[in-house]
Amino acid sequence: MAQRDSGCATAVESESRERAAIPAPHGGTPVPILDSRTLAICLKNASATLAQLSRESQTGARELAGTVRLLDQISFNLLEDRAIPAQGGDLAGLTQAAIQEAEAIAAAEAVFMAWQSQLAMRESASARAFDARRLEAYLREHPLGGPETCVRSAAQVPGGRTKQTVLIEQTGARALPLRFIIRQDWAAGVTATTVTDEYPLLAALADTAVPSPEPLLHEPSDILASPFIAVEWMRGQSAGDMFSPPLRADLALDFAAHLAALHAIPVEAFAACPLRREHGSAAELRAEIEAVGEELQALAPPSRVVDCALIWLRRNASSSVGSSLLHNDLGFHNFLFEDGRITGILDWELASIGDPAADLGYCRAFVEKMIPWADFLAAYGAAGGPAVSGDAVRFFSLWTMVRVYRLVVRSAAAIADGRIRDHEITVTVGASVPLLLQCIARHLLECLDHAPLERQ
Repeated sequence: MAQRDSGCATAVESESRERAAIPAPHGGTPVPILDSRTLAICLKNASATLAQLSRESQTGARELAGTVRLLDQISFNLLEDRAIPAQGGDLAGLTQAAIQEAEAIAAAEAVFMAWQSQLAMRESASARAFDARRLEAYLREHPLGGPETCVRSAAQVPGGRTKQTVLIEQTGARALPLRFIIRQDWAAGVTATTVTDEYPLLAALADTAVPSPEPLLHEPSDILASPFIAVEWMRGQSAGDMFSPPLRADLALDFAAHLAALHAIPVEAFAACPLRREHGSAAELRAEIEAVGEELQALAPPSRVVDCALIWLRRNASSSVGSSLLHNDLGFHNFLFEDGRITGILDWELASIGDPAADLGYCRAFVEKMIPWADFLAAYGAAGGPAVSGDAVRFFSLWTMVRVYRLVVRSAAAIADGRIRDHEITVTVGASVPLLLQCIARHLLECLDHAPLERQ
């Protein structure tokens, strides 16, 4: 990689340490400086919370309503205040600007992580309403249920970002377990996927060693407002997410074995599943990268890191080598585990057929917090995982994080224009923006070290 200006880098790091956070009152955790769009999203979440409180409150409703109007106006003004990216400049200049931004992001990482750990997740009951009585009436007419079916409880499962997930407990059904999961399409989802396509994949996975939930029934109509599937409830606990996994080597090694088993399944086993096939040629991949770049330019705050990452990806795109079933969202937000073993891999809505290096690149950032990456790859290979090149894993480490960033930015836009009014998603989006930029920045610096733009 081109030699970095150490003096400039030191100055950037020093400035970022001074500007990365506002000191918190009373010695608490510092509050990070966020871009105007992320701040606006957080304010809109606060506005929605206060609006709900004002409707429920018997006293002070007028004062709360006034605060809601003020927060809405502030968030609108912030969303209109879009920074203008600098124009012109050569490739070396863009690379150096991206490096400086990446180093500034890295210096603020500890502050962002501390801030994220204090966020209180709150769900919006009104946004995720589920009618248990309608489900009971449906099941009483269904062959798996019958007239004696009684839905005892229906509890929202936290964590679902694009699908509604509900834990059902029932008695009296002819052929349903006492406890199962309803997974339902949700208007607030931004992935353009449906459980109708997920159901046949889960049926195919049921015949493999991959620990996925067994599908029980599929209802494609809107009898419960939108299509849904019922799947088995799986034992195990959930902890961590794609940024903060449990720091346990045994779980990382068990995950490596499960990932190898998934990638080793012949893709012919999923011929009947409506799975998207990732772009096989370099030209097709470059076209997708271009489309993602255009969407980010329209929706995301300007970032030299993201701009430089997109240029690097376009110039280094190559044809896919392997072909495996990909999960495309592997992380401890989608794992269940018990006694040091992964007992369930959930949420297959983004699955596709493509290069196994894509799943490896996606999980690399959190795996490296658990065990050395070389140890993970060794376990993956020993368990039968297909061979992948280091260049492919580096490429997909960057590309998959850019794609996730695109989805988060999409959610931010939906929150900003009122299509999503959900507290949990709003808080998650606000926390994910800086964390994803940190991942993109780290992977970009590694990619530039191996293949500098100036030499391409």
